[in-house]
Amino acid sequence: MAIADGHDDLAERADRVMEAPGFDAAVATYAETMTRFRLHGPPMINKLLGQDVRFRCVTFTLFLHHDALEGRPDGGATYSRLLELISGTMGGSQRVVSTTLALMQAMDFVRVEPAPLDRRVKFYRPTETMYAVVRAWLANLFVSLDHIEPEAARVAQLEGGGDIVRRFILGVGREFRAGEILTGRMPEFALFFDREGGWPLLALAIRAGLGGPAIPSRGEMAKMFKLSKTQIASVVGDAIAAGFMVDQGRDGLVTTALMLERYRRWLAISFAFFLEATRLPDGAEPALLPAS
Repeated sequence: MAIADGHDDLAERADRVMEAPGFDAAVATYAETMTRFRLHGPPMINKLLGQDVRFRCVTFTLFLHHDALEGRPDGGATYSRLLELISGTMGGSQRVVSTTLALMQAMDFVRVEPAPLDRRVKFYRPTETMYAVVRAWLANLFVSLDHIEPEAARVAQLEGGGDIVRRFILGVGREFRAGEILTGRMPEFALFFDREGGWPLLALAIRAGLGGPAIPSRGEMAKMFKLSKTQIASVVGDAIAAGFMVDQGRDGLVTTALMLERYRRWLAISFAFFLEATRLPDGAEPALLPAS
């Protein structure tokens, strides 16, 4: 979905998503469910997904594994393959890959297996623990996508044990490998996308801006998401400077109209991307295949 010959197919799809009758409900649902996921997900989930480049590394780990299952017996996620993909698409470093793999191992998201022909090479295989978290994350996403395309019934596909998890992993992985960087389409939100503490703050601020609970204090947010107060305070300061939030003293932090407007556009882009990644070919029925 990258821009070709001046034609940006994803941007056009995002325009149509914003016009969909269910878009407002999808935005509100996403803000609530993803805040809940960040709050009640596995320990260290906010550290693992605290930066977009780590999210991409996790995605590529799943993608390389499923790409191997599609007919490449020598395939799978290795350190060198992950580094090649990350450095080639986002400029990620050895440290990013090493840190992400270490976090995934600590969270029991991957198991390490030596290659049959060269035991110096290690494959990082996704575990059922990882797939359980992926399915939980997708369940939250698909509830929102079903507001926009209810006829596709993505939640029902997920609950029915079909192959939508595999389609998602392969579809998103191929687009990422081709160079699509969703967060690059909203550079003003880099202060949230590229910082630990950014995504959780963004989720809480949007939920509050849409009429949900007020944004907690900096200290409360740090405890909620198991991050340091310094991490949260740094992102809050930059968000205020960018005009996305206002500190009203005793009345706390308030989300601005600018932040809500830009977030709606960001979600329209993301929803358009994920809708396409999980869409069945015309006339096809969901395959009843295991996700792993």
